[in-house]
Amino acid sequence: MFFFNQCRLFFFISMICLLLTMAAGCLGTETSGIQQVSERSPATLSSINITDSTGDVYHFDRAVNRIISQNDDATELLNAIGADDKIVGVTDLAMNKPYLQEKFPHATSIGDWLFPDVETILALKPDVMVTYSTSKPRNLDKLQNANVTVVNCDAYRLNSLLSDTSALGLLTGNEDKARHFIDFNKRYLSLVESRLPENSTGYPLRVYAEAYSDYSVMTERSAGGQYLEALHVRNIYGNHTSDWATVSPEWVIAQNPDVIIKFATDPAKGENLSSVRVRIMNRAGYSTISAVKNHRVYVLDGNLGSSPRAVIGLVYAAKAIYPDKFDDIDPVYILDEYSQEFVHGKYL
Repeated sequence: MFFFNQCRLFFFISMICLLLTMAAGCLGTETSGIQQVSERSPATLSSINITDSTGDVYHFDRAVNRIISQNDDATELLNAIGADDKIVGVTDLAMNKPYLQEKFPHATSIGDWLFPDVETILALKPDVMVTYSTSKPRNLDKLQNANVTVVNCDAYRLNSLLSDTSALGLLTGNEDKARHFIDFNKRYLSLVESRLPENSTGYPLRVYAEAYSDYSVMTERSAGGQYLEALHVRNIYGNHTSDWATVSPEWVIAQNPDVIIKFATDPAKGENLSSVRVRIMNRAGYSTISAVKNHRVYVLDGNLGSSPRAVIGLVYAAKAIYPDKFDDIDPVYILDEYSQEFVHGKYL
């Protein structure tokens, strides 16, 4: 009898262990919508592997302490995850942006973002240099020949923002703050998704998305194209191999879009977003376009549309396109939350 009870006890304990193992395995495969692109290397607790925006994998023996950022969006994202103290070099553009000034008091300017000063970069002895994946330094070969480790991290595209955050958090040892930033963005991504029409064949709204330059249309591959996909609307330009293309006024008029979205940043000649909108609606021949006739022309601040604040920009765009579904949502409140929690300062 004692032996029989022991057997039953052993069987009971074994089943519990098996169930716990299965549960742990299920939890281990949960991604919560975030691409798992970066991880601790099994070699040591401190070594890490990160995957950049282009899919290239980099190995580091430990978290880095000296970063040069050629990418102003990555500079902002590094600040958002609390790694601003690791930034030793930034571009002239970053030095002159009001919301980034004073965020890296000990950083040195590396000059022009497309032609950074190689001697300055080498003198700063960086552990890594962060660049855009599509707008790399024109003198990248000189940097690579000097054994500067260059990692591509866009930090502005809606579809890769969370994975870029995960990679930079691991790279700098700021994983907790990176997770906090990811959770913030996931919350508002889920909010937008929960209120949009079903993403079915034949999107109900046809949209012309224009970049900073007039008649520079955003393709499905571009950051703006990712916005349209996330908003469950149809990009009238469709899928092309490049991020950008140029169209004619006649083409836009012939397409007769339901909605026009314009990305604008640092408007010239004292223009603000409202005046840019008026100028678009008054373009020759546009009075026949449905978007103009129905006052469905929207201008989005490019500093929101393509930046670490891309999810906030998405909320702004969602509220404009679907006002009845987001009438209780104030994007300004979300922007203030971002300012208080991550990057202090005003953006609008």
